[in-house]
Order: sequence, then C-alpha cells, then structure tokens
Amino acid sequence: MADVNTPSSIAPLKNVTAMMSMIKRLQDRPNGLEAFGVFSGYPGLGKTIAASYARNKARAIYLEIGSTWTKKDFLKKLLIELDEPNGKGTLTDLVDRAIGILAGDPDQVILLDEADRLLDRKIIEIVRDLHDKLQIPVILVGEERLPMKLGAPEFERVHSRVLEWTLAQPCDLDDGRYLADFLVPKVEITDELLSEIIRQTRGNARRIATTLYQVEAAALQSGAQQMSPSTYSGPIHTGEAPTRYRRKDAA
Repeated sequence: MADVNTPSSIAPLKNVTAMMSMIKRLQDRPNGLEAFGVFSGYPGLGKTIAASYARNKARAIYLEIGSTWTKKDFLKKLLIELDEPNGKGTLTDLVDRAIGILAGDPDQVILLDEADRLLDRKIIEIVRDLHDKLQIPVILVGEERLPMKLGAPEFERVHSRVLEWTLAQPCDLDDGRYLADFLVPKVEITDELLSEIIRQTRGNARRIATTLYQVEAAALQSGAQQMSPSTYSGPIHTGEAPTRYRRKDAA
C-alpha cells in the first residue's frame, strides 16, 4: 500500500506547491529583507507532508520540535542534522558551531515543524539569532494559532521579521483525486463519492487518506472495481468521536 508521505508522491498537492513557492520567494527576496516564513493551518491539512517534500526537494534542514525539548536539545538536534554529532559545550558554543556550518551554504533553508513549541519552550530567540546571523530562510510550520501566538508582545522581534505568511488549505477535488489515484490505484472512485468524502472530512488530507483505505477494503471485499455513493456504505472519517450503538428495539 502506498505511503502518502513519500516525497515523490506528493508534489501535485496544492499545499506542497504553496510550501515550495514560499521557499522560492524567500530565497529570491531583495537584499535587506528578512527571511522568516510561517506556514500554518489546522491539523491534518498536510503541513508536515509539504515540509517533508520541501526537505528533499530544496535540500532543507528539517526538525520536528519535540514537546520536551530544551534550548540545548534543539541545538544538539540541529547539529546532528548538520552532520555534526558533537553536542558538547555551552549554548553559545553550540550556536556558534551551527552558524559556522550553515554559513558555508547561503542557499540553505531551515524548516521547523511543530514550531508552536519553539514559543512554548522559549527556544524561538535562538532561532532568531540563527536567522539574523545567517540571513537564510527559516520557515516555521505550525498550527492555526501560530500567527496569533507570534503576535504577542514577547515575540515581536520574530513577528516583525516574518516576510511570508501562508495558510495551509483543505484538499479540494483535484487533491482528493490525486490521493485516490496514488493510494488506491486499483479501485475506481467516482467524483461523487470522492466529493462526499472531501465534504465530510472538511478537506482533511489525513482523514481523506484513512477513508480511502476503507473504501479500498470494501471494494476488495465486495469484488467491485468502482465505488460510488450507491456502492459504498462504510465509514467516512470525519473526526467526530464514535457514539455507542443503540438497537432500534431498545427501550
């Protein structure tokens, strides 16, 4: 079964295109402009998929920020990404070491996923130091409230450096068709069924993919090669919690 996170599989998705366009604009910005970007949106819209693709296509440095990371954890993980396993020294030592390595590649891009945690864990100022010294694109990837969080007075020095703001968009029929053709190529899914899946999942790429696997399982079980609203009666993963089944003859 195909993996939707495979970089070669996700280029046509619109949020992937939006991510790559943001990187291009940041790289091509006029001299003197800052190079922070923010790519935000609701969970499940494919932000991490887009970042994973960009990591490979743009040769970006990619970190998914851990919920318990300290400033030193962040710098040690960054150095590992830079093929520098030596995480010994003070915070200043580690910052200087990272800057020294990154300075050798002016076309480098840093992608920081789960970036909300950089603010929560008070790591964001180290990220700003790296940006200011290197003047290379730094893209913060996070949830829909990330722009609002950055608007707080304590993060003004980062907020004022953001040149590009991009909101991840729900999947439309084109995205859904691509996911269906890639994930379940042996099953023909009509536009009517696909549109209904997109509607009920609110364009959530993760839930669309999960539902498509359910459609494929139903097709294999029934022997049908085409699935439509009239032939598929299985679940559509809307994100709502399941309720307890109640028999019709129950009191």
